[in-house]
Order: sequence, then structure tokens, then C-alpha cells
Amino acid sequence: MDEFDTDKSYFAGHLIDMFPAFIRSEILQDSIFCRDVDVSVDATLSFGDSGVELPRSKLFNAVRNAFLSEGGFSILEDEVGSKTEITVNINNPRTVQILSGGNCFNSDIFWPLNPDKLIRLSIFKDISKERRLSQQDIARLADVLSGDMDDVSVDEVIEDINFTPVYIERMLREDTRRGSSKIEGLVPSSIRYYERLVGAYSSSRNILDYSTNELKKHFSGTEFTHFDLIFCAHSSIAKAIYAESQRMPSFKEVIRLAFESNNPFSLICCLEIGLLMPTCEHKDDLLKILKLLTEMCSDGQVKSLIYLFIFIDGELTRLGLFNGKPAFYRRLAAFGQASLITKVMTEQRRSFEDIDKWAVEERGLIFFCQSLIDLRTEPRWLPDYASSEQLLDDIRGRLNSALANSGNQELVQELQSEIHIEQSLPLSAFFAGALEGNVDAKSIPDEIGKIIEDALQGEASLENLTALINVVQIGKVDSKYAELAASLLENCQHQLEGNVNKDVIIQILRGLAIISAHVRSPRLATSVMVLSRVYRDYLEVNSYPDHLFAIGLIAAAAYENKDEWADFVGQWVFEIANLNLDDETKNRLNMFLKQICVLEPYLFYTCSNALEILK
Repeated sequence: MDEFDTDKSYFAGHLIDMFPAFIRSEILQDSIFCRDVDVSVDATLSFGDSGVELPRSKLFNAVRNAFLSEGGFSILEDEVGSKTEITVNINNPRTVQILSGGNCFNSDIFWPLNPDKLIRLSIFKDISKERRLSQQDIARLADVLSGDMDDVSVDEVIEDINFTPVYIERMLREDTRRGSSKIEGLVPSSIRYYERLVGAYSSSRNILDYSTNELKKHFSGTEFTHFDLIFCAHSSIAKAIYAESQRMPSFKEVIRLAFESNNPFSLICCLEIGLLMPTCEHKDDLLKILKLLTEMCSDGQVKSLIYLFIFIDGELTRLGLFNGKPAFYRRLAAFGQASLITKVMTEQRRSFEDIDKWAVEERGLIFFCQSLIDLRTEPRWLPDYASSEQLLDDIRGRLNSALANSGNQELVQELQSEIHIEQSLPLSAFFAGALEGNVDAKSIPDEIGKIIEDALQGEASLENLTALINVVQIGKVDSKYAELAASLLENCQHQLEGNVNKDVIIQILRGLAIISAHVRSPRLATSVMVLSRVYRDYLEVNSYPDHLFAIGLIAAAAYENKDEWADFVGQWVFEIANLNLDDETKNRLNMFLKQICVLEPYLFYTCSNALEILK
């Protein structure tokens, strides 16, 4: 290293030390930057909960020495004389045994330290098949393994190969068996992992485009396994799997995988694929799946699945891994990981006690706030749709649609003759799912539009607004109905008629906000704001702070333009902040608003006055 390089390394090291610890940690994780400024970074490796910790550089050198020695053995001694014994399995150079402080560990992650590149590549060939690596990943990692492997390169290869669904499932199983799950183990902090789990996003507008385009690339070149079924949180994914049916094993094997996982998404996906097939030979197996789906209740797997989804979606938001990507893709990843954890929990016959309280306490606020922010781009899915009851209704809706749209009516009739299926589904079974926030619904029939139009000619009451509030959540409504609703409120000077109480007012405000968002009606959003002003004193905001906060964020989704959206949010929260609030309500709203602004810093400008008042 010449004098210039020495100075560069010296100054870079001192500048990095000036940052807070959490920023310094992020900088030092950027291996390209560290190489460029000649800053070397050592890490400490820990082994489970044993308390054994070893410097990465010394451990890696000891493992290299073990690979080079004739007996496959080396000793690592620290400053106080404690010894760690490293032993390589001669018959299986993939496995290394570490004996330290009376603890013995067998690990299969240190093989990239083997000085023999041919052995490295041979082991990697087997691992790439086990871990279901794509051809692009195989080519990229093989190129790295063919060169000189310094400590940073080895660390990156180990991490890259371990961030695969196969390896994470194995780790989840071991952690669940030991009862020692940690957040970083439940939610891997690598975007590459989620791309391997649910596919890599490129440019699709919504889940329908994604299933047609990106998933086709994701499925190509890999063997069909339970990982293909486990993230099937939308019917379009089942169609994508069926479109790639040449890579599927026998459908009998697909059914076996679905039964084995006993996961709601895997089961409904398998049934949807079966109903797309032209034959009836698997009727008995499909009937068993149908019975399982119709008998599901909100306990057990479904409850675990939805609350794990809330937790994981909140944690992925906190990590910022999906920044710049659409909300449906982040939620797809969250559903995939939640399904994987639920599968492992079921296999191990374990369950999280009070999983709903745990998930909400840990990441509920972040999930709630990010979901409200997402409404600007994906206005059809609300955070309060995240419940086990709604998830069951979503599955029932998919089941009904799969039966109704199957081209194999002979099979449908045979299945329906064997099992009673409710002919009438709740309205919520037709609500948009978590992945459908920006998928256009089917236009409503003219006769329903006429009923809504007639109702909006009357008085401004819950009865006259209910039809529009309900229909807008299941069908595509023309903007003229939102304009009629706004005119109705303006004509009666935003005075509600009929049996009006606090719950009714909140219900109407929320319903009108939903209409504003779905139809993208700024005029109706403005009416929501005016209506909230009229009834604020009556509502006693201290009793409804969360409701009013959320209503404003829902109505704000009427503005797709970010500047206009931010202005509306700022005006809404400023007016609430200026009300006569008690300290508890101020603290609660301050917590919500700060979290919203942290997740969407664009709002700090328009919400700064409200933040100052609440502080």
C-alpha cells in the first residue's frame, strides 16, 4: 500500500468513527465501499445461545489451516490461553467441527474457506441444487468461488447461499424446536431472500401483471416443491403455476405437498389448479381439500398466518427492504414468509401464545401506518381487513370463484353434490385482498347503479349512503356517484338525517372516506373533512382519536398526486391537533403522526405544525 492509500484508509477510518453506531454499522456492511477506501472490518461470530464468540478473521484462518493440514486439524488460541479445536471431516470436506469451551458445533457453512477451488466448486454444485438457486445466482457465485477468497468474500458467499428459503426453513425448524426464535431469524433482512421466495419484482403494475410476467421467470428452471404453493395468496398465482405445468410433477404429488403443509394458501392453490384441469381423475383428493377449506375456522393456522403477516409486513417496512417497490409485492413477501413460519410451527406442533397481542405490540403500529400510506397508490385494501375472519372470507371468495369459473363443470357438479357449500357468501368475501389494492374491480351492473342513484336523491342518512359504501368495496363505481354523494352533503349543509349517534357518524365518515379513495374523488374527500368539522364537538375526539386519524388518511387517498395528498393529510392532522385534547390522546396521536412521517418523510413538511402542537 503506497502513502496515498495509507492516508486514505486512515482518514476514512476516522470519518466513519464520527458517525453514530447504527450508521457506522450500515457503512461497514458495504463491502465494496470498505475495499475502495482500504478499511478492513472484522466481525465476531457467535454460536447459538452457547455464549461462544470468536473473531471472524482468526476463526477463518484456523479453518483454512485445518483444510491445509494432513489430518484436517488446527487449534485457535486466544489471548488468555483458551483453545478452540477445528476439525475437518476428511470424508466430507463440507463439514467442519468446532470444539470450544466444552461446546461442540458441527457446521456446513465454512466450505468456501477450502483453498482448493475445484473442491469449492464441486460442493457448490451440490448446494446450488439443494438450495434451489437460479441459473443467474449459480453463474454469479461460481465466478466468485473460482477466484481468491478473502474473509469478506467468504462471508458474502456464505450469507448469499444461506439467504434461501430451503436454508431459512431449516433454521426456523431448529429455532422452533429449541424454542428460541428471534426477530432476525423470523424475518431475514435480505431482499434477495424474498426474491427467491416469491420471485423478483421488475416493473409489473399489479399482482395480475406480476403473476403473468415475473413469476414465469421465477418458476422457470427450478424443480417444483412446496415453496411454489406456500405463497399462493392470490388466484392469479395458481394460474401462473398451472401455465408452467410442464415443470410440475404428477398432480398427485402436488396434492401431497398441499396436504403435507396443511397451509390455507397451499390448499386453495391446489384446488384452483385442479379445477383448471380438464379431467376428473383427482376428484376424491380435491374433495378432501374442499372439506378442509370449508371447515376452516379462525383459530390455529389462519390466526397465526394473519398475525404473522401483520408482524412481518411491519418488520419489512421497518427494514426498508422494499422501498421503491409497490405495496402488493411487499405484502406478497410477508404472506410467503408468514406461511413458511406457520408451516414449520404446525410441523413442530408449536404455536405462539397470544400471537395477536405479540404481533400488534411488536410491529402493529408500523403495519397500520404503512398500510394507510399505501392507500395513495393502492386504495382498495384497508389495514383493518387484516383479520383471521377476513382472511377466511378471502379464501371462501376464491373457492367460490374457482368453482364458478372452472371449465370442468362435470367435476364442479360432482364436488358440489358431495359437500354442502353455502350459496350466499358474506359481502366481505368479495372485498379486495391484500394483494389487490390497485386491481380494478368489475363494473357494477346498471340496475345496482340505478338503486344507488335513487338513494342519493334523498336525505343524507346512513340508510341512503350504505348501498354506495358497500358496493364501492366490491365493484367499480363510476365517479358520478361520488359526486352525487358530495352534492347530497353540500345541499343539506353537511347535516346528517335519521337515527344519528356517535357510532353512526364514525361509520358514515369512514364509509365516505373509503368512497373518496376508491373513486379518487377530491370533492368527496373535502366533504368528509367538512362533515368531520361539523360533528367534532359531538364526537368527543378524545374517545375516537385512532378512528379520526385513520379516516383522514383514507380520505387523503382521493389524491393520487403526492403533493396534494400530503397537503390534505397535513390539513387533517393540523385541525385535529388544535382540538381540546387530553394528554393521553395527544401522546397517542403524536406517536401515530411521528411514525407516519418517519415512514413517509415527505409528510414532515406538511405535518410539522401538527407535530409541534402535539409535542
